[in-house]
Amino acid sequence: MKNYYCFIFVSLVIVGGCKKFTEVDFPVNQVGSESVFATDANARAAVAGIYTDMMSVPNQFANCSVTFYAGLSADELLYYSPDIKEEFARNEITQQNHPYLAVELWGRAYQYIYTTNLCIQKLQASNTLSPEVKDRLLGECFYLRAYSYFFLVNLFGEVPLTTETDYKSNMRLPRAEVGAVYRQLTDDFVKAAAMLPATYAMPEKSVPNKWAARAMLAKAYLYRQEWDSAALHSDAIIQSGLYQLQSNLNDVFLKGSSETLWQLAPVLSLRNSWEGYYINPSSANALPTYI
Repeated sequence: MKNYYCFIFVSLVIVGGCKKFTEVDFPVNQVGSESVFATDANARAAVAGIYTDMMSVPNQFANCSVTFYAGLSADELLYYSPDIKEEFARNEITQQNHPYLAVELWGRAYQYIYTTNLCIQKLQASNTLSPEVKDRLLGECFYLRAYSYFFLVNLFGEVPLTTETDYKSNMRLPRAEVGAVYRQLTDDFVKAAAMLPATYAMPEKSVPNKWAARAMLAKAYLYRQEWDSAALHSDAIIQSGLYQLQSNLNDVFLKGSSETLWQLAPVLSLRNSWEGYYINPSSANALPTYI
């Protein structure tokens, strides 16, 4: 019996001692998700990270891939240096182009969807944020999620649809019908338009406002041939008085353009826009990548 008692005693000591041994403190240079959404400043930083992601990595869904690949497919652009990207111009995509589709378009879009889903959950659960900041950040996240789904559904048709963060469930989702995806993204844009202010949070329009959300709503309704709804939101934007057509075509794509509703801010030097970086030759003697 002494051996048994000794064994039980030693086991209890080991189990009891393991508790503190296995409790590892959080890294000093990181914070947990609950802490992030406990203060206005941290919550702003978390959502701002989504925009940074969208502009820090080139050749992906949010900055230039949609412009280039959709432009090639629609015969708006010509790829000057012939290679497998010509398949997009011929609309004959083979396995060789799978990395471009899987990583740059599909993968990145779902990365942003996961991040916005997580931010929405944490923002809604937080009871320490100021109501104004909470609503605005939720509006931004609803906008960014809908923006991602809008381009996914138009590029791929039926796509997996989720507003959750359980990756084990998400990885097994079937493709949702196009109509279901449009209902979700339309609902998100409606929420964004209701939560976002009419003015811009950043001077260079790098964060969407109410009118940017209504513009995407108008576009979604237009694509679904819901003409009256598209006209309603388009007219509201025009009547807002914040935007006007540029008389000089050279001014349309400048950062101060009066036509701009939303634009991503550059995060890397000499990369104000990835489209400009790739389309404009690096020197007078260099050949352009796209025409």
